[in-house]
Amino acid sequence: MNPQTTPNSIEENEIILGTGMGPLRFGATMDEVRTLVGEPEEIEESEDEDDFEHQAWNYYEDDHLLSLYFDREDDFR
Repeated sequence: MNPQTTPNSIEENEIILGTGMGPLRFGATMDEVRTLVGEPEEIEESEDEDDFEHQAWNYYEDDHLLSLYFDREDDFR
């Protein structure tokens, strides 16, 4: 993660049920996430045999991993 674009580290953020984590809000678009935390260090695509199409964006910071999931059925939000 780019520390210049994220107000807090992964470690300092708490997930708030129904809201999000730090500046990230549940339901954010891919573009909104890119603006807040930058490009992911890794993108995992769903497998062909999966029942639903999705992407997982992974961000690494020290010993912490932040994975954000975007589902096709939710317009990749």
